[in-house]
Amino acid sequence: MLPTLFEGGIPDMQVHTPKYVDVILPVSVPKLYTYNLPENISEEEVRPGMRVCVQFGKRKLFTALVVKIHSQAPAEYETKEIIALLDDYPVVLDWQIKFWEWIAEYYMCTRGEVLNAALPVGLRPEGQTQVFLNEIPESGIDLKTNEENIVKAIENNPGITIDKLTQLSGRKEVMPVLRQLLYREVISFSESLRENYKPKLVPVLHLHENLKHEKILGELMNHLEKRAPKQLQALLAFLDLSGFIKEKKFSPVLKSLVISKAKVPSAAVKALVDRDVFIVEEVESSRFLNEEKTQADKVVLNEYQEKALKEIKETFENNEVTLLRGVTSSGKTEIYIHLIEEQLGQGKQVLYLLPEIALTTQIILRLQNVFGNRIGIYHSKYNDAERVEVWNNLLGYRASDAVTYDIILGVRSSVFLPYKNLGLIIVDEEHENTYKQFDPAPRYHARDTAIVLASLHKAKVLLGTATPSVESYLNAKTGKYGYVELLNRYLDIQLPEIKVADVRRARKKKQMSGHFSPDLITEIQQALNNNEQIILFQNRRGFAPYLECADCGWIPGCKHCDVSLTYHKLKNRLNCHYCGYNMPAVVRCNACGSHNIQTRGFGTEKVEDDIQLIFPEARLLRLDMDTTRKKRSYDEIIDKFSTGQVDVLIGTQMVSKGLDFDNVSVVGILNADNMLNFPDFRAFERSFQMMAQVSGRAGRKKKRGKVIIQTGEPEHSIIKQVVNNDIEGFFNIQLSERKKYIYPPYIRLVKIIIKHGDSKTLREASNKLASELRKLFGNRVLGPEPPVIGRIQNWYINHILIKLNKSQNVGQQKKQIADLSYNLKTHTGYSGLQLFFDVDPF
Repeated sequence: MLPTLFEGGIPDMQVHTPKYVDVILPVSVPKLYTYNLPENISEEEVRPGMRVCVQFGKRKLFTALVVKIHSQAPAEYETKEIIALLDDYPVVLDWQIKFWEWIAEYYMCTRGEVLNAALPVGLRPEGQTQVFLNEIPESGIDLKTNEENIVKAIENNPGITIDKLTQLSGRKEVMPVLRQLLYREVISFSESLRENYKPKLVPVLHLHENLKHEKILGELMNHLEKRAPKQLQALLAFLDLSGFIKEKKFSPVLKSLVISKAKVPSAAVKALVDRDVFIVEEVESSRFLNEEKTQADKVVLNEYQEKALKEIKETFENNEVTLLRGVTSSGKTEIYIHLIEEQLGQGKQVLYLLPEIALTTQIILRLQNVFGNRIGIYHSKYNDAERVEVWNNLLGYRASDAVTYDIILGVRSSVFLPYKNLGLIIVDEEHENTYKQFDPAPRYHARDTAIVLASLHKAKVLLGTATPSVESYLNAKTGKYGYVELLNRYLDIQLPEIKVADVRRARKKKQMSGHFSPDLITEIQQALNNNEQIILFQNRRGFAPYLECADCGWIPGCKHCDVSLTYHKLKNRLNCHYCGYNMPAVVRCNACGSHNIQTRGFGTEKVEDDIQLIFPEARLLRLDMDTTRKKRSYDEIIDKFSTGQVDVLIGTQMVSKGLDFDNVSVVGILNADNMLNFPDFRAFERSFQMMAQVSGRAGRKKKRGKVIIQTGEPEHSIIKQVVNNDIEGFFNIQLSERKKYIYPPYIRLVKIIIKHGDSKTLREASNKLASELRKLFGNRVLGPEPPVIGRIQNWYINHILIKLNKSQNVGQQKKQIADLSYNLKTHTGYSGLQLFFDVDPF
């Protein structure tokens, strides 16, 4: 019989059950990863949506996101402990975690890729490798000169990062030396997290407690009047701003406000701090402090707008999504403003999506006139800290001087923000392809994603455009969406008169002035004579698409991509618009040695050059990617044009998207054929939309405008439909052809993008995958084929297109595609393949 260890039986013992958390790692791994909680972090402290620091792999540290807490250890691997809990509250909400899961599943990517797209960089502290010097033996160690320099830098800067060490050493690469020192145990590596976001802190002044008595304060002021008048000015300014003079209060005041009001140097305030008159406190402040906006009344709607607004509200009773087709300059924005005000009155939030950053400039001003500073702006031109501040504002964690954002105005990434009470999403210019993310994953479409986002919040979606996408138009006509039309321009201004200029015929007759037809030259001259403005649209930037040797036909190309280099005259360089490679412009042919190098084609820079020669008195500006790289470039260009400081605006597709200029009377579309002949089943749809939208910039307020479309195919059906504004005829033909040839919106498309550094391996792997896919999907598999540019950054590329039957389980079909694709990488010789999926491409 076993001896009794405890008299009276076994006492109550609290058994510690290990707790685990599943996290999303910011890497492209298909599954969640499980970690265990260390003893110093209790289960009650951790909640889904909090960030944690974890080790993944042998040494690398990552910021991961907790999505689940449980007590089930994984069977496949031994868990590691969480290193640190980074938050006191969740920075990602429960609905966002579900939303990310849907995006990952639908767009065939990982949740880690969604996390990287969704969370601002400032909320993703990055792992950094630090270098430390180990204890060196008394006997010393033999070091080469380059090793001595590195060791000395580490000795003087313990914990230095590899990037900083590279800078200090003056070497291009320090890793080979570090590997040798690591092998000889001279140094060691350590990983740490680098915090990317720091709140903005500003100095605030408090009056010292000992001075909060009128008698003592009066004595101090008398003293300062005789000895330090500047300090007295600062003190009086503080007392005024703090509320003492009117209300006998001593509220804290920003140091900058005191200096500004008193008109004294900062040294005067510092002297008062040194005298213990003021106490300085650093407090968090908003990066978006603007002057208080004077709010104006909403514009009174005309009868057509009132009717459209009423119909939108009626369709919202039965439909979650409504399509508003309003012709250009019909006043859709004013309708949006009325709907926004209604949502704010119910305590709801509104997301206003725009396809292009350039559009935010004008829309912000219009919305701020009505809603003041309640609008938060979110796009990539804002730095990381500013984006984190918008994110935290919506979570409810904001600086004391920040306003609450009820309206978010932003581009596609705005769908990821942590809304708490979303009531309405407006997707303006819903047809735009810039709502689609192409690289990197997730390759989502913001319009479609916004509809799912709205369903999670039981919110409504309004899609607005003059030229709906084929998919949205079909959904509206079949009753899936509500449908409202606004077919009258504001103030009953007529739609612009559209003329077609046959450039092929004009060239034969030698009537062209460079790239401009006689009709366009005449209209530009007339507009300039009348002090009116002109917009010229050419959907290609740079001076010329390529240079060519006129003797042998040699064309300088990119060394990393299968594409010609674009000539930029201003910098006199040849640029690759795919990988960034550039070189000085060539003056001598590399093939035959000839100096007869000529430009071919034309871009916006060439248009600007030629127009300046033809109209030397005209004031010109360009709006394209080259001129808008700086944060405020869009605003400055649009402001100059809208205030009449510029006569002619030359631009790419940026000029086509919803911009509103009162004095534009002429629009020139310089090369319609480029768009029409692009190898894409959506080419006609995009061409119709682009030409109709660009045309809509003319004659918006004062009188009917004119549009000149230059083309070599004046009888083309799309050109005729644009001229006649025949949108119904356009949709009928497009839907008929899409149905006949089995293309969206009647099926779903998945594109597999396959890359490899060796063209032969890529061809073999692509053919093998396509063969396996055909066993499941038959003739609905197209390809493999290289894209228009078949090599980018030394990666050879193939595409396989699969048409998914919408009547079958689309999710199951995607799973079959993914399984076959990932299985391919397990085959010998194919481990170096890169595979990506693009759902609903183009």
